[in-house]
Amino acid sequence: MSRAQIDQTAQGRHSSLAYKQERRAKRKAFASTLKVGDILVYSWGYEQTNIDYFEVVAVHGPRAITIRPIGQRTGESERGSARVAPAPGHYTGPPERKIVGEGNSVRMENGWAHLWDGKLDYQTATGWGH
Repeated sequence: MSRAQIDQTAQGRHSSLAYKQERRAKRKAFASTLKVGDILVYSWGYEQTNIDYFEVVAVHGPRAITIRPIGQRTGESERGSARVAPAPGHYTGPPERKIVGEGNSVRMENGWAHLWDGKLDYQTATGWGH
């Protein structure tokens, strides 16, 4: 192995370590801006699209929250799809404590829930999925 290859490998390793330290510091410094009443949306499914909504019911420090699943109301429907929106305060399950990640996202079973943008969401209509 030549000296140039050794230097290149060492430089690559130093760059990688510096990047990891920078990402670790950013994650540690992150503080959620979510507040009580905010709505999170979680889109999931295989061969169909399902939408679940969650309401933030408590904030615990800079990165922990408690959410509760809420119902949805259906807006426009088309063949095979429906446009839905959250129904705040209409709880459909127990509260659950979550850690908030960068971007105000919350890890769910098979993906991430994020702050709802206020627009109707598309999901597979009832009876069209599996």
